[in-house]
Amino acid sequence: FPVEIGKQTLVLGIGRDITERKRAEEALRESEERLKILFEFAPDAYYLNDLQGKFVDGNKAAEEITGYTREELIGKNMLELKLLPPEQIAKAAAALARHAHGKHAGPNEFALNRKDGSQVPVEIRAFPVEIKGQTLVLGIARDISERKRAEEEMRESEERYRNLFDSTHDMVQSVAPDGRLVFVNQVWLETLGYTEADLPSLNLFDIIHPESLSHCQELFSRVMAGESLDHVEATFVAKDGRPTVVEGHVTPRLAGGGVVATHGFFRDITERKRAEEERK
Repeated sequence: FPVEIGKQTLVLGIGRDITERKRAEEALRESEERLKILFEFAPDAYYLNDLQGKFVDGNKAAEEITGYTREELIGKNMLELKLLPPEQIAKAAAALARHAHGKHAGPNEFALNRKDGSQVPVEIRAFPVEIKGQTLVLGIARDISERKRAEEEMRESEERYRNLFDSTHDMVQSVAPDGRLVFVNQVWLETLGYTEADLPSLNLFDIIHPESLSHCQELFSRVMAGESLDHVEATFVAKDGRPTVVEGHVTPRLAGGGVVATHGFFRDITERKRAEEERK
């Protein structure tokens, strides 16, 4: 701005070093670019929607899994696009209600209706996020077709062999990667005193004696990595609290290119171990 100094009119300028600010702006821009690339090329379907369920953005995987282009998705919600079957809409609405209260939802399984009329099973996790002062929902949808196919193959296989397993004198169990007991035979139930009704609430590690727990967890990890184990000895806990010593072998159940369960075949050796102790 002009200033008078004596008989001269001069222009006074004020400069400020903004090197740090420009450096910070450039770092922010680079960070946003990296995040944009991660979002766009993530292998799972990433999408953003508002609290009314309207899509705000989506990545390439979201386009592939739904069959819709990003332009077709943005501004519409799942109901308009009929992405979910009617019986699953209530579950989706419950998830949105959680987001409105700042809570995450999932993992939840849905059957996604694609644009071409086909269905794909997906597992969705969703998290409320704040972007430019607006609360949005970041959803991550994973195609679980292969996993569901492997589970179905395993179920059919277990059904085929159920009669065979029930006729054996050994305890037979099949365990999922998370420790759920997928199948046990009648001898297993009778030996440990459980019923079929008990199974949904049982985990493998619930029925292992504390003294065997760390050993069995290590063996389970090895089998899930593809190893077959012979001469396995462990102590189970019966429903009434009795320790039951067993020995046998455990093998991995392969499907879809990976290990989907473990198969264990055991024999109750409690009496034999007791007799050995008495002879000492």
